[in-house]
Amino acid sequence: MIAHLLNHQSYHRGQVTNYLRLLGVEPPRLDLLVAYDMGLSARQRR
Repeated sequence: MIAHLLNHQSYHRGQVTNYLRLLGVEPPRLDLLVAYDMGLSARQRR
């Protein structure tokens, strides 16, 4: 069930990304590795 939930979530995230691109909007980057590169882990420790 958890694997299905995660897969289903990524499906809808892709749909939203596609709709934003069709509207000419650059979708935000939501990947965990990008968040760590942006300093997310450092902000959580404060």
